[in-house]
Amino acid sequence: MRINGLILLGLLSSAAVWADAASDAAVAQADIASQVRQAVPTLKNARQAWLVLRFLELGATPSPPEVIAQLRQRVATERPFDAVLQRQMLESDEPMDGRGRPRRELAAEQPPTASLQRSAAVLAELELADPGNAQNGIVALRLLPNDLADPIYTERLHAIAQSGRYQGDFVAWLQAADELSQALKLVPTPAPAGDTENDPPTEPSIVMAFGLAHALDVNGGRQRLIAACKVELYPERAADCQSIARKLLAGDDTLIGQLLASALLRTSASDAALVAEAAAATRRTRWWTEMRWAIAADAGNQASAHNEAQFLQAMIAHGEIPAIREWLLAHQVALDPPGDWQPMQTL
Repeated sequence: MRINGLILLGLLSSAAVWADAASDAAVAQADIASQVRQAVPTLKNARQAWLVLRFLELGATPSPPEVIAQLRQRVATERPFDAVLQRQMLESDEPMDGRGRPRRELAAEQPPTASLQRSAAVLAELELADPGNAQNGIVALRLLPNDLADPIYTERLHAIAQSGRYQGDFVAWLQAADELSQALKLVPTPAPAGDTENDPPTEPSIVMAFGLAHALDVNGGRQRLIAACKVELYPERAADCQSIARKLLAGDDTLIGQLLASALLRTSASDAALVAEAAAATRRTRWWTEMRWAIAADAGNQASAHNEAQFLQAMIAHGEIPAIREWLLAHQVALDPPGDWQPMQTL
């Protein structure tokens, strides 16, 4: 499901839980849309404006053109200075197909020169706003020509491998969604630790919906990255691709990001030891996933609600992977799977 659909799903789910007057989705959506439109003048930043804009654009009830124009202007004004917003808008505006090709290019191939120029311009803009972040180069890969054998890929991959850090946007968007949902009073403020009576329900919220959607949606550049790192086709890129994979494994704070990094390491593996390393990374991520949900399933309803509220706050503060590690350690579960453990067939 696309990110916009999950934002909408999260909003409507929250409304259905916390607004007794909303007897059906249509009423809930209309109520929320009205509430959201009234909040437009008080939005804190362009990230919140972008969230609201996407929600209103999906709504069944048309919004006043002046409201949409105001939101678009807010986003356009702040976008050049906000790399997090730039990267998200690029990913959302340029959806990829299953082979890592921008769908817009399937209808009519862009001239390679135009693709190169646009990719270079986008990368330069991102570097101005967020210097040295490897994610800039990864996102900009999606705008390159479709010929993965083009030497520009070798050049860009080397530059990404040399980047000093990888910082994803998952936490930034979780925080933006959380602040927005609190401001709109769609999600109650979590109660202090130990106050289980006032914990928020564990139904899907805009925060969780947006966070999960973001984790699934920002990987168009990674799809292109993995395709350009196939060791059997481009062996000269293996060292750089392996370096990038390890950088992502060390720095990505989402489960899907960890799985994609493992896939990148496997794709670029030039020997059996690297294949085994990639398999171990995938196995560890699947262990984290299964244990996280197993612990949640074992808890009673009241304890589960409180634990989920704490887990969500840890995600907002630190990211999904740090929150899961904290969750496992708190429940005395090892971070690495036992030698005889076998993952489920599907995540």
